[in-house]
Amino acid sequence: MPFVRSMVLKTPKHARAKNRNSAKNPWARREQRKSGLLKKLAEAEEKHDFYTTLYRQYSINLLKLAIYARLLVTKERIAAYLSESHPAILATFQEIITNAEG
Repeated sequence: MPFVRSMVLKTPKHARAKNRNSAKNPWARREQRKSGLLKKLAEAEEKHDFYTTLYRQYSINLLKLAIYARLLVTKERIAAYLSESHPAILATFQEIITNAEG
């Protein structure tokens, strides 16, 4: 840095840049890049929050479905009706219960 400063001071005034603002400012690009990255980070956090909330709601709904399916399968009259009239639905409910239990 001292070398560059000395070179600038040795340069005659008429050869120097007339407008310092027109010269490229290396810090301006860095600030632009930083603000761009902060904006992208905020967007990523918003998406993460959205998908986290969506996953939590999905998990809650799946748990409610498993509880409801278990209730339908354990009631004798409902299970008998389903086995006679809709065996595929009964099998689906039993599969939901099995998958929910792990």
